[in-house]
Amino acid sequence: MGMAGNITEEQKRQLTMVKNSSHRLLNLINDILDISKIEAGKIDILPEEFYVDEVVQEVIDAVMPMANKKGLKLLGETSEKIMIFSDKKCVKQVLMNLADNAVKFNDQGNVQQVDMSSTKKHEGTGLGLYLSKKLVTLLGGDIFVLSILLYLYIPSLGPKENSIIVFFSAL
Repeated sequence: MGMAGNITEEQKRQLTMVKNSSHRLLNLINDILDISKIEAGKIDILPEEFYVDEVVQEVIDAVMPMANKKGLKLLGETSEKIMIFSDKKCVKQVLMNLADNAVKFNDQGNVQQVDMSSTKKHEGTGLGLYLSKKLVTLLGGDIFVLSILLYLYIPSLGPKENSIIVFFSAL
């Protein structure tokens, strides 16, 4: 039996909660499946040529609503159109995980220290960062934090010399 007519504000709120919860659950399941594939050596790296700035813009467009909701400014800058030969899906997934965390753990321009007390204020399992590290390693790159900067390096897998170097600042 279905419902007919308009829904109330309370019903909208509850439906939004159900939708958001289902998206988080789906993302968690996908992360677990990806980690399982990586650890079992069953993930295929499918390199292709793509422009880094286009992937950065796709990530910004996807994360911007969450940043806007928190009143944050999200910038993604590339100095030029850089073509790279790598696994576009993996690169995008890593950038998406990093951008999601940057917004999640940043409130009104103030980066929160990640400890047990602050992680309880934020949703998530931390699998995204673990998965990102695994993917970057598979792509021959590295990801690490030094002081207040997170460094991400992904080399081109093909004959081109281009690489992706990304810095995320806590400032």
